[in-house]
Amino acid sequence: MKQLFTLIICVFLLLPVSRAGADNGKMNSPLSFLRNMRSKSTLRTNARGIVKAGIESERAVVTVKFDHILSPAEISEYESRGLSFYYISGEIARTKAIYPVRIPWTELDSVSGKKEVLRMESSWHPAIYPTLDVSAREIEADSAWGYNDDSGFPITGKGTRIADFDTGIDVFHPSFFYADGDTFEWMDVNLNGQFDCGDDAVDLNNNGGVDGNERLCCFDGEIADYAHVWGATNPSNSGNGFQTYWDWLYNDKNANSIRDYGLASGFDDSDPTFGEQIFVVLDTNKNGILDEEEQLVGLKTSKIYATMNGSSVERIRGVDLIESDPDDYGHGTGVSGILAGGTPGLNRFTGIAPGAEILMGYYFSDNPLSYLIPWARSKGADVMLYEFGGFVWKYLDGSSLGEQLITDESDSIFQVVPSGNLGRGGKHAIADAAGSDSVELHIDAAIYGTTALDQLYGTTLWRTELSDLIFRLESPIGGEITISGGDQYVDGYYIWSSTGKSDRGTCRQDIYVDKNSNADVLGDWYLTVSNQTGSTIEVISNIADNVSSWSGGAVFANYATDERNVTYPATADSAFVNGSYSTRGFEGYGGVGGGSIDEGEISAFSGRGARIDGMNLLDICSPGNYDVYSTKSHTDSDGYPLGGYMQFSGTSAAGPHVAAAAALVQQKYPAHSMDEIAGLIQVNAATDGYTGSVYNDTWGYGKLRIIGALGVVTGIEDVADGRTPPVLTLGQNYPNPFNPSTHIPFYIPKTARAGIRIYDVKGRLVRNLEEGLMEKGPHTARWDGIDNKGKQVSSGIYFCVLRQGENKQSRKMVLLR
Repeated sequence: MKQLFTLIICVFLLLPVSRAGADNGKMNSPLSFLRNMRSKSTLRTNARGIVKAGIESERAVVTVKFDHILSPAEISEYESRGLSFYYISGEIARTKAIYPVRIPWTELDSVSGKKEVLRMESSWHPAIYPTLDVSAREIEADSAWGYNDDSGFPITGKGTRIADFDTGIDVFHPSFFYADGDTFEWMDVNLNGQFDCGDDAVDLNNNGGVDGNERLCCFDGEIADYAHVWGATNPSNSGNGFQTYWDWLYNDKNANSIRDYGLASGFDDSDPTFGEQIFVVLDTNKNGILDEEEQLVGLKTSKIYATMNGSSVERIRGVDLIESDPDDYGHGTGVSGILAGGTPGLNRFTGIAPGAEILMGYYFSDNPLSYLIPWARSKGADVMLYEFGGFVWKYLDGSSLGEQLITDESDSIFQVVPSGNLGRGGKHAIADAAGSDSVELHIDAAIYGTTALDQLYGTTLWRTELSDLIFRLESPIGGEITISGGDQYVDGYYIWSSTGKSDRGTCRQDIYVDKNSNADVLGDWYLTVSNQTGSTIEVISNIADNVSSWSGGAVFANYATDERNVTYPATADSAFVNGSYSTRGFEGYGGVGGGSIDEGEISAFSGRGARIDGMNLLDICSPGNYDVYSTKSHTDSDGYPLGGYMQFSGTSAAGPHVAAAAALVQQKYPAHSMDEIAGLIQVNAATDGYTGSVYNDTWGYGKLRIIGALGVVTGIEDVADGRTPPVLTLGQNYPNPFNPSTHIPFYIPKTARAGIRIYDVKGRLVRNLEEGLMEKGPHTARWDGIDNKGKQVSSGIYFCVLRQGENKQSRKMVLLR
């Protein structure tokens, strides 16, 4: 799996802290930690890495929840004290009464002491990580493109906007331009009957002749192919001639054999593809070769509508999008390729909703989520995708302001959150502390690759009372301390800790360890949890470090588990949460088939399980297991040229499949509520021997499938028209979800007795819709949500079962009252 990066880019700032009037209980652990580090000269001097970055600015970037929406006079009062609110088109950025604010450290305590301030959370986090040629076909996206919406447009996501909160995007990648330019002929200048890069031309002015500025060149779409799917080397697709389905043609106007683009080369937003124009081929015979009779289509308009870059700098298509920050990490570019990259039928690596527009919010910068969400809302986002996850210094029970923001938006904007990659990584443990006894968690802090660890971050959660547990920490040298809060030292290591209890009853013990006077924090650490009560208490503990991300580095040597490991912010009350499964059947970069996971099986890393309070989280699973190929940023650390691709994986790769699918369904049903969109995706999920019976906390409702969610009943159409042998066929009901009634199409292959019945999720008969002799051919039944006793049934999932003789078929339906 491509190594995900630990990307904490923080810009929080500090001056000596005044504690008068402070209410520390309103601050989350990261904010309290930074405040403490900044206030003490020794700690501040010795700070390193992301901690140092977090305390070097004059203002802290904070999300504040007030008890009411602030008046203009209140805003002015806060601003007169040096606070800086965020603005969008002249209006204060907020979600209800939650505001992103830059607060001088000298004012932090006095602001926390204000009665109207309910909660303050730092946008700095100690460990937050960024989490289809085969996959598009797997989830039926390519079939969806063949159907039209009610306006006659193909269902490609046209008219929808998807916001991705991520590492940025490569705005120059050819996959992120629509094929909406003119159609051109190419000219075989040397008359050899084949295309020769640099020798032949494109007839830009349609005069049938070759002009000096019409030279046609090409470049490879190189593939970072760790699994060797497309060739025996990595990279693959390099230096092997022009191939229509993944390489790129361009008009080399100045004949320098280099594709010039960007501001430095004299181009701006008004230029198609922001440089010398790129073309795709109408490869009519699908042979991958540019033949003499085939035409070119110019790429022109960017699919990226707007970007929010570092320091809250907005770039807009048609104005200054070309000036967007580069995606130096590559994660956001890969995600965006799955969302909307490429052109259907022309590019092999085409995203799920290639007609959609992209909004890119650079989350791994100084932009707080509380600003990015209202920004994306103001730009017309239909779907929001959260491509990051964290598991330390969080309650993971839906109580944080970040989780509340997602829940608040979910009524009007579809919220997609990957479940995280915490499975199999050894960073998550669950243990029972018996009554009047203790349990010892063994943490093995090992070198990550060739890099030693300098810092550890740990969180332990439980659901009783704060006073019920006492924690002791033993260092690799052998010294032991009882964790008591604030600053402590043991064997030359610096320890900081904090406890708290959420308003939902979750208790939390946070610990930070710095090497201080030691060379590193490597070795065996032991966290002993002592139960002061007479009853067993379950503890859930997570560990992170300053080098690794989802696996490796600091891990649990005992009690590690893959269960109940969904990460923030997928733990929000209302979000559409996705896991990952395999479509190619391999698990690493050793080559196709080199791994051990079966095609169709859940990814070992995929987050699963209920929330700490028992709430079910998973909605769906989609492709993401080392087997998705997507766009690659040309500015990342690998140094690949512009226009390349990469193997991409993780629930980070699964998430955009779901977000793009939601955009397709929204295009088809623009008037549907978010609950109705979710219901359509859930009820049309596929189940098989891997998923087992659903719902369950590993798969949710099953595997993502799109066609049924679009209301397509191809099976019945096919048998009715004689295109397939006549078989008993039950189509998906429409509308679905429904209220108050729905239509159920079905096909009877021979005249005989048949029946169609409705059952609830427990298998109890709800309604006999039709029973008796039925004629061969297509039929439609109608259910009005009434049971056999004439009473309205409640909202929920129901099963429609069609039976004739020994043959039967069933479909899930969703009733929303």
